Amino acid sequence: MIDELRADATKTRKDGTRGRLRIDYGDPRRPEKPIAWLWKFIDGAKTAGELFRGSIASTGVSVVGV
Repeated sequence: MIDELRADATKTRKDGTRGRLRIDYGDPRRPEKPIAWLWKFIDGAKTAGELFRGSIASTGVSVVGV
């Protein structure tokens, strides 16, 4: 997921140590921010090829010849 939509929601235990890592992606009943990010990403591509290459690049996968 996108870093700007993630938040660390890890709770602190009674002994002061951090608990299991928990990531919060926001309220699923209020998807305005993720939808706005998605449209910004889609509108930034001029062609389907740019959109595909951008999505592959954001995953860190290396694609040769695309």
